[in-house]
Amino acid sequence: MTHRSEYEEQVAVFQWAEFNLHRLPELELLKGSLVGVNLNIVQASRAKAAGVKKDYPDIFLPVARGGFHGLFIELKRRDRRDRKGKLRKEYPTKGQHKILYALNDQGYLAIWGRGSDFAIAQIELYLK
Repeated sequence: MTHRSEYEEQVAVFQWAEFNLHRLPELELLKGSLVGVNLNIVQASRAKAAGVKKDYPDIFLPVARGGFHGLFIELKRRDRRDRKGKLRKEYPTKGQHKILYALNDQGYLAIWGRGSDFAIAQIELYLK
């Protein structure tokens, strides 16, 4: 069984969003990060200068709902087994947790989870 990378999980979320714009027009505002995009040193430096920040959540929906200013999602790949069969789980870094807490303190719903199915379910729940 092949496992999707974090990049592929995020792409799946945005493909779903494009397909569901007719049903949930707010998805037009959904924004992603450069997760999984390999940048050379010059490109990375330019991205940083333009405001791309380490540890910032992967997905942002700037739509107010349920008393929140918007939704941030830190997306991790689904659990997977390595070549030896050992279960591998990915978790947010300390820096990512710090940003999520700070965003929650500012009135956003900032969460993390694994896989595109999680992110899609959270976006749909948030918009309802």
